Amino acid sequence: IVENAHFTPEVETLRRGRTGYLGNDLSYTLNASPNHHRALLAAMRYAVREKSDHPPHMDFPISCYFDRATRFRPKDTVVRGLYAKYLLDAMKQKDEASRQVDISVQHAGDNPMTHHNAGLLYFELGEFDKSAERAARARELGYPRDDLIDKLKAINRWPTEAPMPAASSASSTAREKP
Repeated sequence: IVENAHFTPEVETLRRGRTGYLGNDLSYTLNASPNHHRALLAAMRYAVREKSDHPPHMDFPISCYFDRATRFRPKDTVVRGLYAKYLLDAMKQKDEASRQVDISVQHAGDNPMTHHNAGLLYFELGEFDKSAERAARARELGYPRDDLIDKLKAINRWPTEAPMPAASSASSTAREKP
């Protein structure tokens, strides 16, 4: 109901509000569902566009919506990653962004995409050792893309003895046997 009435494609793409002001519809969505990933992303973009942590017609500053989302679902790694990105890019709060990525990693478990995304954020933060650790973990878990590894290689921060994914290691071993 919230998405049909308030978080329409026009709101998500920041073209216009559905029931009035854009900020009102974003606020309504985030008040109803604090960890709505796409609405948080739209709110981030709205704040950047308006050059304000408290864009027009929003009930609270964007940082407060992230605070609510992390309290609502503390183990939501997507929210933590989005919050870190917002803190880094929009608020220039590198230490707090790093802390959010650290929390995301604590809850990542065996999710290769979370490890990969955390690695990308650590790379942006200039924390290259942590970035390489996350890239290696994502690779171990079978993450298929090498974009983060390529970035690390480009700055000579990818270890030469990095682990291979289980499937690739097994297939290369099979090819080497006579």
